[in-house]
Amino acid sequence: MLATMQTLFPDGADWQRAEFWAGLRPMTPQGTPILGPSRLANLWFNTGQGHMGWTMSHGAARITADLIVGKSPQIPLEGMTAPA
Repeated sequence: MLATMQTLFPDGADWQRAEFWAGLRPMTPQGTPILGPSRLANLWFNTGQGHMGWTMSHGAARITADLIVGKSPQIPLEGMTAPA
């Protein structure tokens, strides 16, 4: 990837100072999200979707918002709740 970037954009950066990183996402083994409250009163989970994160984002956000305000989500959360 670095070689391609250097070829396409030779003056686009100081290529000698490039640093590498991986944008890893927290993911459960099956990609099932973890949704719900944590042990801290002001921290809620909406994580674990992995590579399906963008696909699940709107639904997971809706569920999380419903949980925060005390509404019952429209789908069952079996297997998707944060540990108590």
